[in-house]
Amino acid sequence: MSSLQTGALAEVMKHFAAAFGSDRLLFYEAFSYEPLKTAHDEVFGLPLIPRYQMQECELIVSFAADFLESWVSPVSFASQFGEMHGYRNNRVMNRMVYIGPRLSMTAANADEFMQVPPGAERLVALKMLRIILEKDLGKNNLSSIGRTIEGLVAEAPELPGVEEARLVELCRTFCSARSSVALAAPVGSTGPMAMETAIVAALLNYAAGRIGQTVDFSRHHALSYVAGDGQVRRFLASLGPDDTLFIHDTNPLFSRGMRRFQSAVPG
Repeated sequence: MSSLQTGALAEVMKHFAAAFGSDRLLFYEAFSYEPLKTAHDEVFGLPLIPRYQMQECELIVSFAADFLESWVSPVSFASQFGEMHGYRNNRVMNRMVYIGPRLSMTAANADEFMQVPPGAERLVALKMLRIILEKDLGKNNLSSIGRTIEGLVAEAPELPGVEEARLVELCRTFCSARSSVALAAPVGSTGPMAMETAIVAALLNYAAGRIGQTVDFSRHHALSYVAGDGQVRRFLASLGPDDTLFIHDTNPLFSRGMRRFQSAVPG
């Protein structure tokens, strides 16, 4: 078990395990972005974290994804954001809209901060998807799931401060822009609500024709290889009394908690 490794060191670890007749090598990080990978698996059959080409975007819509602080690759994203958000060659400055419960550093850098209760990002994303379907704004057809989306939106409570007219305008800009992207699944978020938000964000990107453009699965991020919670539990459960576990550059006992770690290990 190791922290995320790539390149030569990852190959050395594979050969080290193989020398003992084992293929059990697991890359573990405290934050695995499992909802994001699961969402992409559900929608596209690709359990991956894609490369986001933010520098090419005319509009970024972030559903509480703090990409300037901690989300996926903040150093790279900060550089990309600086490129897309600055004045260059007298062009109109591109924009970022942040939808979430708190004024994080990423939200403070947004052109518009739409404050919603915790967990309500999913509802805003659903309403945006419904608007795109109703007004036929998208580049790809999602009519097959229109009833499902309508039912979910109908059951959702009204959100104070989120005007329908503003969402319609946002949807038009998101779909008509030369390039745009929707981001979701904050660091450390887990559970059905986080996954549903990531699924709707993936559908927004698909509806606007951003897959293969600003959302590039052909050059996925190395974090795609980090084990999810289920994989970690199965890995630990596979250990027998005669096995030796080597742990490199990670501390699952601390990040998962003593009781949770011990319960996953047999015996």
